[in-house]
This record gives sequence, C-alpha cells and structure tokens, in this order.
Amino acid sequence: MFEKPTFALWRRTHVKIATKKPTEFKAKYDSRKPYNWTVLTYLQYDPALVGSIQPTWFMAKGGQPTAWGRILSHWIKGPRECFLIEAWNRRTSDTYIVVFSKTGTFITAFSTTRTDVPAPIFPLAPKRARTLLKLNGVTPDSSLREISEEAVLRIISKNPIRLKRARDRVWNTYIPVAESLKLVCRDGDTWRFIYGVQETSRLIQLLCPVVI
Repeated sequence: MFEKPTFALWRRTHVKIATKKPTEFKAKYDSRKPYNWTVLTYLQYDPALVGSIQPTWFMAKGGQPTAWGRILSHWIKGPRECFLIEAWNRRTSDTYIVVFSKTGTFITAFSTTRTDVPAPIFPLAPKRARTLLKLNGVTPDSSLREISEEAVLRIISKNPIRLKRARDRVWNTYIPVAESLKLVCRDGDTWRFIYGVQETSRLIQLLCPVVI
C-alpha cells in the first residue's frame, strides 16, 4: 500500500530544505506548482497496472472523468521504489517520477521535463539505454516486434574477440532489465518489444534522459 502523494505532504517532507536552504526550496516549490497533483494523488500505484489508463478525477457533467494517469514503468533503486507516470487532463500533459520508500511512504515527485531529477533515480544507465535504442531501431515496427538474433548481432561489436561477450550481455543483462521496466516481454521462447518504435524510444529516453 502506497501513501497518497499530495502537494501538502511534499511541502512537509521538504521543510528542512525550506529552513536550511530557502533558495533551493523556493526553486523546487516553484517548479512543482504546475504538477498534475490531482492525478498523482488519486492514481492507484500498483506495478501490475503498468500500461493501464486510470481515470483519476470526475468533475464533468454526468460524472465523466476530467483527468487521467498511466504508470509507464516501475523500478526499485536502492531503498527507493519509483514510478514513471504520465498524467494529463483536457488541456495539459506531463510525465513524472513519483518516489516512495520501500514501506510505501511518499518521499517526493519530479517532473521529467524539469532539470532537478537526480541522476541516481533513473533506472537505465546510458550504455544500456543506447544499446536498447539501437535494438529498438533495427527491430521491425510490426505488431509482434520480435527481437531476433540477427538484430542483436547488427548492433554489437564486430570484433570477433568481443562478439560473444557483447551478444551475451544483450541477451542476459540488457533485455532482462528492459523486461523489468516493461519495455519488452517474453512470449514463449521469444523476446519482443511491447510498444512500437516511437513509443519505445520515448520511454527509453524518459528512463535515461542523458541519451536524448
């Protein structure tokens, strides 16, 4: 069970910064004013709901939803549990990283369009992200998006001494990491990308902005 993220709770958890570093707190405070806090507060945080669109606010006539959210990815980084969130209403949209402790206590939230997200929060290292982007680019943009041995061989070192090590790294390390982030899935004996080329590229860049 995850604690509901609210702007008031965020302010309380950052009160020490407000006291010790008022300039830094003001910058953080100002950068969070445009956040879709309604979506972040009422979203159901559950790794099993990655990819599902959740209506989060019902203020239109007839009780129709006016704000929505979707968990794009979920990961655990040290003592932190993180969710990559897409939030939107009828006028605006943005993506966020919402951070909890492993016991579910809300810690903080970042907009991925801001520049103050600490690098250790992101789950993909640049080398892995670049390799996955290359693999995504050479995998056909079909309904199945199967990751083939041929595709892997096209993106790795052609040096015969390094070939096996590079190939094994992709299959045994990079692709399982991508699976944990819900970028790829296993279908029997086959790995495949879950989304099309453009959406997969967008998600990889959100999970490791330095590759943009």
